[in-house]
Amino acid sequence: MPIAPPATYPLVSDIMILARSLVLDTMAGATSTVGEGQILTDTAPFTIPMLNSAIRETYRELGNNGVATLIQDNIILIGIPPVNGPLGLAAVDPSVQVSITYAGYNDGSSILNTSLKLAANVLSVLRMWERTNGTGNPFVPMLPSQFGLPSRNQTTMLGDWEYRQDGIYMCGATQTSDIRYRASVALPAQVSGTGTDFASLSVPILDCTDAVAYKMAAFYRAARAEGGDLTLAQDYRAKAKEQIDALILRQVREQQATNYERIPYGEDSSWANNVPVR
Repeated sequence: MPIAPPATYPLVSDIMILARSLVLDTMAGATSTVGEGQILTDTAPFTIPMLNSAIRETYRELGNNGVATLIQDNIILIGIPPVNGPLGLAAVDPSVQVSITYAGYNDGSSILNTSLKLAANVLSVLRMWERTNGTGNPFVPMLPSQFGLPSRNQTTMLGDWEYRQDGIYMCGATQTSDIRYRASVALPAQVSGTGTDFASLSVPILDCTDAVAYKMAAFYRAARAEGGDLTLAQDYRAKAKEQIDALILRQVREQQATNYERIPYGEDSSWANNVPVR
């Protein structure tokens, strides 16, 4: 029985070949090679912008539906300093909040530590854990705040958190902490410049060739719609949605194999934190 080859990510060249097939532009082009097209070519000025947009749309739709490829876990920041508000370092002050953004860590006095910041590819933070710095202890779950952070005295633990304004906001702690978080992330579109060799570039989403190609065809047909007739472009977009839905369904089927249980009445949140949740 033959062994299946290892899974590989789709090549941009394969996506472009399918997109040209969909819009009937597979004729020989500049180098007399059948399939390179005469309008939707790899070197056309509109190709890379449309292609990157199609890839970003695919990432966005899959990420919004919790597909695991767009989730990164175990992102760790070591040495989050204590709160430092108007009353001084590590002083309890319910009026102070700390934050971690793309710029860095704000300890409550607009002092940014640029080495402690959100990763550039993070789109949103899903879950967080903490531990006391220097202990080597397991990280324990932090509680997400649904209706805004409370005005409370700081303790030795960060405790709760809120994601807003593209950053993590917390009440802060009176001692140095480490945090671990799980995030929804953006993947690189990675198609840029002129003379790009599409056969050497891949899109890091398994089995996404059809979805991206249909989106590419939809952009192309919309740009060339005669008399403003977008019917064909809309048909391509509908087919792209079918392909995206199929990719999401594969993830849903995998999740259905995981047992999910409700929190027993009267139990505290520590029980729920041991239940595997994506």
